[in-house]
Amino acid sequence: MIISLGILSILQLTIIPGMIFSKLFKIHGFWENLLAAIGISQIFNYLFVVIATLLNLYTQTITIGLFVLEVIGIIILYFPKLNWNLAQVTIPEKIRIFFDEYLTKIKTEIDWKKKILVFLYYFAFAISVICLTKYFFIYITQPTQIFTQWDAVVSWDNWATQWYQGVFPLHTEHYPQLWTANLSLPYQFIGTTEVKYFSKYFANLIEFFIILIVFILGIKKRNVGLFFGVFFVSWLMMSFGSQGNGYADSPVAFWGLSAIACLLLVDNREDDNRLLLLGAFFVAGAALTKQAGLWLVLTYPILVALQKRRAQKKSFLIIFKMIVVMVLMIAPWYIFKEIQIRTGVETSEIGRVTSLVLDRNNFFEILESAGGLFLRTLKNNYFSETITFILLLVLLAFSYKDKAWGSILNIFILPFAVGWIFFFSYESRNIVLIMPLIGILMGIGLQNILEFDFSRPVRFFQQMIPSNVKHAIKNLISSVFKFSQLIRIWFFLLLMPIVFILPNWVSDSRLITNSKIKQKSIGDPPINQLLYDYKAEYGLDGKIVSSYPYLGFLPELKDYYIYDSTKTSEFFDLFNNPEVGYALFNDHWWSEEVHNFVMSLIDQKKIDLIFSYPTPSQNGTFYFVTTCQGVCK
Repeated sequence: MIISLGILSILQLTIIPGMIFSKLFKIHGFWENLLAAIGISQIFNYLFVVIATLLNLYTQTITIGLFVLEVIGIIILYFPKLNWNLAQVTIPEKIRIFFDEYLTKIKTEIDWKKKILVFLYYFAFAISVICLTKYFFIYITQPTQIFTQWDAVVSWDNWATQWYQGVFPLHTEHYPQLWTANLSLPYQFIGTTEVKYFSKYFANLIEFFIILIVFILGIKKRNVGLFFGVFFVSWLMMSFGSQGNGYADSPVAFWGLSAIACLLLVDNREDDNRLLLLGAFFVAGAALTKQAGLWLVLTYPILVALQKRRAQKKSFLIIFKMIVVMVLMIAPWYIFKEIQIRTGVETSEIGRVTSLVLDRNNFFEILESAGGLFLRTLKNNYFSETITFILLLVLLAFSYKDKAWGSILNIFILPFAVGWIFFFSYESRNIVLIMPLIGILMGIGLQNILEFDFSRPVRFFQQMIPSNVKHAIKNLISSVFKFSQLIRIWFFLLLMPIVFILPNWVSDSRLITNSKIKQKSIGDPPINQLLYDYKAEYGLDGKIVSSYPYLGFLPELKDYYIYDSTKTSEFFDLFNNPEVGYALFNDHWWSEEVHNFVMSLIDQKKIDLIFSYPTPSQNGTFYFVTTCQGVCK
């Protein structure tokens, strides 16, 4: 049943709870409700996991029972629409006239330029569809991946595992837990942490959702700049983003983009204030995913105030409601962690992470280091780093023509970028929060350049797009909708039995075995394989003391792992522990004193050197040795 329950867990993570609450929010529009459902589902899941853990009720039975109740609620709320066809759900009359409305955005009266822009508008839309399709195949069609990278294994997924065990994660510092609480849900559904596929698949989905949101904005706003933005965002997220590896950087970018999307969708609609309130929940989602989201908490009300400055009384009321929502959602976690830190239960990461940048000698050194890191991450196969950066700056400069995006750039993006440079530029991923917005701004800037009223006509592009291209597109859309009118929504309910038949083809033991095989490759695979080979041939007689943290997550080996912080005194105490039979250390991490001590014991033949392995990255040499299983004499 693992595969069936895992699929249901993905529905819980992405859509099921949100469909109920988006209905209660009374937000208009298919795309707006889809955006709301994806975000609200994760917020609901976070609140459920935290409250259930506090009440000692976070179990598989309770979780699946809640899912069943949610499904019943959806059937009740959406029952009148189950007999709709797909065309009714997607509002075909609006989509049929999409291209006509889209092309009316072209304002120029110059014939040659209008022909060029018509082509570019079609081209931008096609490119956005290609990028969306590319992300679909990269992330959605890869359901059997696991977490392999450092922070994902040692921190984020480790904390998710602790949630699954019904305890508040330990050693989280200030790091909020919305992301990890959601990652724990697949484990609770399937009843084990041995299969990582479904939690990892959710991390993949977040990458796809980011591109989808930009595409949705293009559809709703009929804006060619947003379609160009899909291309730039897909490139920047592939360069800077988490790429589905389980880190919290792409998720916090997802929340930031979702909040800004709510702001952009406000356009004298009946549900404007509800959209802004939804945006406040998404801002809270950002702050509860990673500390970088707190910057959005400070700036989002300002952006809302600028947009609604003409109606000051109504503006004050909605901003007050937004602040109340954000404070009630965010404050409990950060107050809780601050109390833990001040009482010595937890430690703070602030001094440690900021010192990685501030310890550099001077202002210019910090700028040089941050700029170099940004350029290296920005690289592509077509232009040099410098040319790419110049093009980025030019496009951002032209985006200022759009006042709304100019405000977002000035108030939210640029100050955050400055903060990253001087405090958090030890990692390029720390700037991911603003990268989707920078990508959109580049698209807006490109649009403004293309629509710039050049005085000298360009004769080269005077040929008109063949009319049959336009007709072919319209005919294709018409065929799609004729087909969609035949499909009723309730047809999809017929797929549910398939979910429960799948275990006949994909057994639980097969999933667990395959997942364990892939988990054996996390960290440094050659080291892992040497350890597995030794265990298979000789067995293990005692614990392994090591500062190689992946050892604590390797199947069959994690039970032998004892963590050592690389402090010399602590190592000697553990090395002389009778329960410890082995030590795995890297001379790059541990002190020369430890290295000399171990080598002298090997020379005296008091312990054995089982193997040594110099890392290809020249990041030290691993040594795996026996111990005296007590004090060496």
